[in-house]
Amino acid sequence: ASHLLTYSCFSIVFTSSSQGGNFLNRSIIRRLANLSSAVLVTAVLARSGGVAAAENDDFRFAQRLQRDGMFIAAAEEYQRFSEKYPESPLRPVSLFNAGESWMRAARAAEALAVFESLLTAYPSDENACKARYYRGDILRAMKKYREAADEFMMIEDAFPGCPLKGRALLGAGESLIAAGDSPAAA
Repeated sequence: ASHLLTYSCFSIVFTSSSQGGNFLNRSIIRRLANLSSAVLVTAVLARSGGVAAAENDDFRFAQRLQRDGMFIAAAEEYQRFSEKYPESPLRPVSLFNAGESWMRAARAAEALAVFESLLTAYPSDENACKARYYRGDILRAMKKYREAADEFMMIEDAFPGCPLKGRALLGAGESLIAAGDSPAAA
């Protein structure tokens, strides 16, 4: 489309100039030439960086939904993003944000599944420790105390430098006590 526009602009300029007519004066000719060059440059940039631009736009759209409190829509958009751009460096963050959005929408099953996907695909991601902690917290809220304790205890071994390690050990102990296993909590 940009090539056609460029061709059309120069065709008009050439035709009117070669016929000696007053159809276009020099300033209009210059403006048309600049416009067609700008359109051509824009088209080339869009073609070369279009995937990255679309990728960033899609991610920012999901972020806006999350920021505006539209958590179900945000979670769906983040998941759509992770499926559409499986090689994106933003994919781990997208999965994590989808899990958080599902959590904030009180959709525990979806949050658990997305966090598990993140942990499976990106076990050493910067958000992996937090995703594991959230899984424990969700399971505890669902009164699945044994499973919650297991999730919390995985943090100590898998993420020794995790800032949530102390809270995770406390969560494990509380979950074991709630499960009726006080000796294991000690």
